[in-house]
Amino acid sequence: EKSKVSGSLFNHGFRRYGKLASFNIGEEWTRYQMSFKLDRASAVRTQLLVIPKGTVYLDGFQLEAGNKATDFDASPATSRLLTSAADDFIRSGDPIRAKLRLSTLKDSVSGKLTVSVMDVFGTELFRKRSDFRFGQKEHPEIPLELDGKIPDGVHRVKVEFEAAGKKYTEYFRFSVMPFFENKHKLKNFFATRYDGGMVYDDVYQGLENYIRRKMFIGSGSDTHQPYPTKALDELCRKYNYELIDSCIGNRTGAALMKKMFPDADPQPGHTYYYLSWAPSRLFWWSHYKESALLADHRLCGGWNEEFRKKVVAAAEQIVRKSSPRRIYESGSEWMPELKNDPHYIDLILAIREGVKNVYPQAMFCEAGSYNMDVGGGVREIDGTLTRLKGKMPIEVIHSHTYTKDILALEPNFKALVEVAENKHGLKDIKYYFGEGMHYGPYEVPAWGLESANWDGLGWACASPLSYDIGWTEKLSAAYFMRSWLIFLTKINQVIAANSSVCNRPGTFDLDVQMRPRAAQKIPNTLSMLLGNAKRFVKDISFAQHVKCLVWEDEKGRPVAAVWYQEPAADRGLKQGPWANAKLPDGTEIFDMMGAKRTPRADGRIPVSVFPFFLRGRADSFEPFVKALADAELTGGTSLPFKAAAEPLSSTEANLKLTNFKAHEITAEVACGNSKTPVKLPPQGTVSVKVPLSRPLPFDRIAEAGLDCMVSSGGKQVKVTEVFPGMSVKRFDGDWKKIPSFAIRNKSGKNNFPSSDFSACGQLAWDRKNLYIRVEVTDDKFVHTEYPNPEKRWDNDSLQIFIDTRCSARKKNLRTFDDDDYMYNVHPSADGKSAHVFRYRVPDMQLTEGITAPKEQTIADDIPVKFQRTKNGYIYELAIQARYLMPARLEPGYAMGFALALNDRDDGKSVKQSLTTTKEGTAPYNRPYLYPVIVLSDK
Repeated sequence: EKSKVSGSLFNHGFRRYGKLASFNIGEEWTRYQMSFKLDRASAVRTQLLVIPKGTVYLDGFQLEAGNKATDFDASPATSRLLTSAADDFIRSGDPIRAKLRLSTLKDSVSGKLTVSVMDVFGTELFRKRSDFRFGQKEHPEIPLELDGKIPDGVHRVKVEFEAAGKKYTEYFRFSVMPFFENKHKLKNFFATRYDGGMVYDDVYQGLENYIRRKMFIGSGSDTHQPYPTKALDELCRKYNYELIDSCIGNRTGAALMKKMFPDADPQPGHTYYYLSWAPSRLFWWSHYKESALLADHRLCGGWNEEFRKKVVAAAEQIVRKSSPRRIYESGSEWMPELKNDPHYIDLILAIREGVKNVYPQAMFCEAGSYNMDVGGGVREIDGTLTRLKGKMPIEVIHSHTYTKDILALEPNFKALVEVAENKHGLKDIKYYFGEGMHYGPYEVPAWGLESANWDGLGWACASPLSYDIGWTEKLSAAYFMRSWLIFLTKINQVIAANSSVCNRPGTFDLDVQMRPRAAQKIPNTLSMLLGNAKRFVKDISFAQHVKCLVWEDEKGRPVAAVWYQEPAADRGLKQGPWANAKLPDGTEIFDMMGAKRTPRADGRIPVSVFPFFLRGRADSFEPFVKALADAELTGGTSLPFKAAAEPLSSTEANLKLTNFKAHEITAEVACGNSKTPVKLPPQGTVSVKVPLSRPLPFDRIAEAGLDCMVSSGGKQVKVTEVFPGMSVKRFDGDWKKIPSFAIRNKSGKNNFPSSDFSACGQLAWDRKNLYIRVEVTDDKFVHTEYPNPEKRWDNDSLQIFIDTRCSARKKNLRTFDDDDYMYNVHPSADGKSAHVFRYRVPDMQLTEGITAPKEQTIADDIPVKFQRTKNGYIYELAIQARYLMPARLEPGYAMGFALALNDRDDGKSVKQSLTTTKEGTAPYNRPYLYPVIVLSDK
């Protein structure tokens, strides 16, 4: 049967240009072309689909401008790297036997080439220069004498040609590493993919190679998988590979619920659960009617005993469809709307009963949280554990670990451990992290492409741009390692921590032979050094921005991981420091790629953003740990603690002191005439209430701040902060009790009288909503209802800006970041109504996961009133707590908040604006200018 090839194109932003062309493939070599047009420059990814499944040979691929293909234009000479392994994936200790094979389409070609081999860190390991002369159909080979010269790691080969008057470069990769058999203790810990999609629907050509490769690198599990076929189960067992968990329930919105359950009456704007069995992730995420077994109890007459029995039966039916999983979850990324239902715990208990009826030995866990943020997912898990107390045994706690701030991962994890083990007494509880990390090998601001990205934008088309190794690829590999090392502090409790490295094209590998990204070596290095470790010993981080964690391996040897974690260093803007440590004789050093390094005679150690490892002898355990605990950075000028402050009330701020040392520090906080002694526990944080320099008023935005001195061990740090802000009162429904504040600052240079355009605002809050009321004096109301709602701000309109965690001020950010909102309020042209437009929303993992509202959408679920008055108009709206996440509506919470009012008058665009940021500025993309509002308990 002849094969057919269908070609599609993607570019950045997950935009699919659809099927470009289809070709019937014959037995003769034939040239085909596809044409496309892009609206902007970006990377493109071509997808070629062979129908039916078969083998088609592609001889060459040429991308060029224009709408018609020109003659194929090959380089004068080209090369191919050959090694002892067909996929250039070489086992440590095996011969490399590397060579270059040359080819040309010319009758004769001559020239020179230079071959260099470089490791991930940019160290040149080999260089060779050769002359060549050959013709078409000849394939001379140039040996590369690499054996004995190449350490473990992922290596880049660069071939620089000079031929036919041209200079050009080709890149290749090969890797050297130990191969594992998934028999090590932590083989399940290093999970690399979730939501298997069609990868795990059934056995197909290439799948065995994929599973074998993951076994070789030390990764023996995947998470959140569908219910696989028997053949796939057998293949996984062959390689000691485990699909750890499956979900019983799913969730979606009203439209898809109606599709699956036509007799139900789901309401728009709400999220619903349903119980489903899906033979593949295609069924799971497409929400097919055939996979839906039981709808949300709210659509079935409410919760009662009859419905409870249906849940139990459905859960039994689902788990019987497949071989047992280690863990069953009630669902994944279930939203607060579902979890806040009074019968949510009843639902969890019924699902658990059904699972245990079939597989009593399986572990069961509640859905957990879609993030592990201190103020979000951890609080949610805390609440769920409280509601479950005494009703079912807690066997495992599940959470997704997403964060774009790598430095937030450790405090997030520590907060989860504190809640589970100390607050709820769940000592030795198991943790399971089914999704997280998602660090990609590229960061391209011009395309809006971020390394940490999980919403599909960009990575669906971010195919490999080169076999070269760039900074972000190296850094993303370091981020995977640093994240796993944090989770390894609970080495005997964390079942798996998924890196998601296989969930995006071009992040795990570069081609169909799976030539590795740098990240592919990370579980391999960790398996080599810690794969059978007995226990985590302690955190002995010895300086600011330095992490130093120690484990005991299976032979009783101390193994320390050391790295530098400072944002400027991560961006490549500065180098890490040097440390001095008097390590015992026999201490070994390994880099991130697992290559053994030679220790310096003077004991100096380079501390890098790329983790390295120190391994001591078993008989030198205590001296080894003491040497690192006593280590100092060269120069010894860094402070052993950090001080940061944030408003706590209208009169006080919270001064947080963080100890970087592994031992207690004594400090003193001096503010004005008061002095407070403080003891900082090892690696701990202590909060001290300090007075603001002046109170934050309720009736105006005013400048406040604090001025403190923190002293310890003869070193001092001054904490001085000045910021504009105001206090916000609780709301009881009566606006007359809420003070108003003038909105008088002009965002531009235009001068205009208050009778033309002026305003005052009121803010209030309760546990459910943030309330905003703005009264405007405007001599002429104008609002054109443009078809594109994004443009409707360019009228008489109100814009609301929220920095939910004051991160711009805390981190000195000059632009929007991932926790900012921007809501635009658009009146109707007749002035009788209005709607809210979500111009910008935070990263979904900080709010409600994949069901979070999208930006550039109309927020019908945010109530707003618009009323014309004699001299202008009034805006009044209430933003629900869920649409302010990760901000929290509670006393003492502080957030950045700004308003902008636009006045169009008779022009074609906005003539003038008023703002709550300082005179002459505008809040758009400037969260560092937002006043700080503090929610008062008054």
